[in-house]
Amino acid sequence: MRREELLRHVFDVERAIRWREDPEVLASTLERLFAGEGDFFSIKKKLVEKYGGDPRSLERDPPYPIASLQPGLRRITVIARVASLRRGPDDRYSYGVLEDPTGQVRFVAWGSWPSLRRGGIYRFSNVSVRSYRGAMEVVLGENSTVRPAPPWALGEEAPRPMRKMISSLKPGDVNVEVVGIVASARTRPAGEKIITEGVLADETGKVAFNAWDLELRKGMRVRVVGRVRKGPLLVFDSNGFVSRGTGEPPEIGIHELDGLIGAFVEVEGRVVRILERSGIAFRCPHCNRLLSSGVCPEHGRVEGRPVARLSAVLDDGRASILMVAEGKVVEEAMGLPLRELLEAHASGELHRLLYSRILGRRFGVSGVVRGGRAGPLIRVEGMSPSPVDPEKILRLLP
Repeated sequence: MRREELLRHVFDVERAIRWREDPEVLASTLERLFAGEGDFFSIKKKLVEKYGGDPRSLERDPPYPIASLQPGLRRITVIARVASLRRGPDDRYSYGVLEDPTGQVRFVAWGSWPSLRRGGIYRFSNVSVRSYRGAMEVVLGENSTVRPAPPWALGEEAPRPMRKMISSLKPGDVNVEVVGIVASARTRPAGEKIITEGVLADETGKVAFNAWDLELRKGMRVRVVGRVRKGPLLVFDSNGFVSRGTGEPPEIGIHELDGLIGAFVEVEGRVVRILERSGIAFRCPHCNRLLSSGVCPEHGRVEGRPVARLSAVLDDGRASILMVAEGKVVEEAMGLPLRELLEAHASGELHRLLYSRILGRRFGVSGVVRGGRAGPLIRVEGMSPSPVDPEKILRLLP
């Protein structure tokens, strides 16, 4: 194996074991292990486990250390610090020097990259390497991505995180530690990874969160270290997560949803109003957009695909919110399949059915909070009848 290729695997292991071993020692060990039979990734995984590291952070296609770069490489990943940075005229491009423990290299980033800061450590993905005026250069194009990387990715000691209560979190906070309980959560695939979206709560308040490469469940007590984006939205991954058992998750009141835009939530309330646009809607079979009088804004007049649709107001006794549900969610809440709902629509009986089966009843509703012109609304993903619990209702009242 070429020295340049070996370095990629050495630094992949170093990041997973938090740089507990000398790189030269690791290089000799990996070179010996790779000479035998077996999959490189499996060999690295066993070695990381031996050192007490986290094998989940290993990569099958690891980033390139700067010392292993060669002109002609394309669609690769580099983790490095921005040692120097300058902006071109009208912010059309940026250029400077990247560095990691193995060396330095020039770079140019075409287009506007406002997130780049001198001294910052980043993961540069889908970049290429070229020779320019006799020197090697890393090139970022329109398909490249840049994400912040932790200091330990380059073998540096990370600063101690700052402990904060949820009520004091502000967009722009980085390396903050929060201890709380998961009030709501749902996990979904995100490319080759998974992401859990939900709400984290402590005694001072609640905040929306995104957890990468983690499957969290409602009621988990956790300690997390992450950053806060606009929203506010707390973002963290498996490197900044510790589970601390389980507990009783707090209820989420509708009055709290203003501060949880983008979060997956679970709330309870009574349907106090059904809007006229409820019933049967038609979506474009090509792009899934809602049709207006049989016309798609992109594909023109098409034969629409019918879906059951419910627009209603949910009230928990303290506040109310608009909720929008479609498809199977509405069919299950109504207790009727789409075929029967279409028959009721054709006979003019559908709204009577909606009023008799939905209006005035209590439901547990789960979904994502979105911002709307008239305030937040819930895009419903789950909806089921909820038995009346007087104690729960009293807890939500002011």
